[in-house]
Amino acid sequence: MRVEIIGYGSMGKMLLWKFHGSGKVSKNELFAASRTAGKLDEVRDIAVICSNAEAARNSDVVFVCVRPSDMKTVLSDIAPFLDKDKLLVTLNGSIAFDMIKKIVCCRTAKVIPSVTAEISRSQTIVCYNDLVEPEDKDILASLLSCIGDVIELPEKEVGMGSELVSCMPGFIASIFDVICTSAEGHTDIPRERIIRMVLNTMSATGDLMIQKDLSFDEVVSRVATKGGITEEGTGVIYDRFPSIAEELFDKTLSKRRLTAQRAADQFGGRQSIYLSDSCDVYYLDDRNVVLVHWKKYCELEQYRLPLEHALQVIKEHEGCNYVADTRDGFEDNPLDTRWVAEYFMPKAKEYGCRIIYFIIDKDNSLKDELEGQEKDSSDLLSFEYIYDIDEIV
Repeated sequence: MRVEIIGYGSMGKMLLWKFHGSGKVSKNELFAASRTAGKLDEVRDIAVICSNAEAARNSDVVFVCVRPSDMKTVLSDIAPFLDKDKLLVTLNGSIAFDMIKKIVCCRTAKVIPSVTAEISRSQTIVCYNDLVEPEDKDILASLLSCIGDVIELPEKEVGMGSELVSCMPGFIASIFDVICTSAEGHTDIPRERIIRMVLNTMSATGDLMIQKDLSFDEVVSRVATKGGITEEGTGVIYDRFPSIAEELFDKTLSKRRLTAQRAADQFGGRQSIYLSDSCDVYYLDDRNVVLVHWKKYCELEQYRLPLEHALQVIKEHEGCNYVADTRDGFEDNPLDTRWVAEYFMPKAKEYGCRIIYFIIDKDNSLKDELEGQEKDSSDLLSFEYIYDIDEIV
């Protein structure tokens, strides 16, 4: 199997040396490319040094390990050489499959490793586009086994998955840094020894839970006996830490949405208008449509606000049509259904919209809800049901 690594930053370097060290890929089948050629001098004995295009032409699996700002350029360089038999693997969760498809349409996977890959214990997140075959998944899983375990998730869950495995070492380290620093104020034990004691206990606790299949509650109950010392401490944690954890994920997921927005803007063709946990709104200038991607159930203000933003986009772009991606969540509150029929649809028509597109899943599981909206407004607008945004010419 011929494998290419494009980019020799931290992740590209780690993968290259891990693939070599595992013996899964020989020197003659391991290709390395970087825009900074001098970086690759240290790998001449383990890989073939070449350009992006040369490596893509000769490889079966192509790993693109570059920054989001460089992704479009690299993909454009190698697109002519990515035929239907090759597997493209990107290491950036911010670049969506629908953006990649605008440049190259091929079997594509996204891989999010953890820093613990350095000791071959990464919990590596993987997701695939709909062109990937089961054999491709087996090949990629085999390659990545040298850095740890592989966890397959749908693309919509990659963000949270990344928080739980890729970001988590940083979260864990910062939490225990605070604990160790606080402990220093209550003891004469040197900081280095405190850290070593806590780290070894933390590692052993994780191994105990995995090997004995213990839950968090079971560990707590075994150590925090009723009325005892440990119970005092766990009580503080359960009382005060939930709000901190909630704020942590609110901030990191919000930052992730902004990062995805910048990535989309760098790729061009999509402008982020409104982003939330339940719904995202984009303007696609190449199709002159406003795309509303429903991600989970919402109602009233949370439901209507993104649609107000969509109306503003329709108003600002002559002939702009409306697209609702309903595949991840779309259930109407009766009050919202009436609001759509009596306010949203008439306004959309007034502002120049002619067609309402519903992106549906193959089973059309929301048939009743969608047909209800069509029935209420078919005298104003045309309705079309599609499986993919690319069906809109």
